[in-house]
Amino acid sequence: MPKKILIVEDEVMLLETMKTRLEFSGYEVVIAENGKDGAFKAISEKPDIILADLMMPELSGFDMIKIIRSNSDLKEVPIIAVSALGRDEDMKKAKEVGANEYVVKPYNSADLLKKIEDLTK
Repeated sequence: MPKKILIVEDEVMLLETMKTRLEFSGYEVVIAENGKDGAFKAISEKPDIILADLMMPELSGFDMIKIIRSNSDLKEVPIIAVSALGRDEDMKKAKEVGANEYVVKPYNSADLLKKIEDLTK
């Protein structure tokens, strides 16, 4: 059974590109276009890994990660923050709220796939 990935991203073109690439790589993909929907889908879909943008409408990625981490069923689900925010303090904050990894946009797809594979073993 393929691993399930939740992608939470408000840029539709990037979301579709990520979705297509991950499905091609054999993953089942669930999508959300804002942080509020992302938190809801994380709880309802119970993905194996979450890719989370940090700057989103309705609920920031930082706040969404906090909500996900407060759910006992999702405490161990790996989260990769994927963001244009490249400052050290942004990376530190993402890790403090519960992200396992941090990828700065624009990113190399092969590097992102490697991180996903490493976290879902």
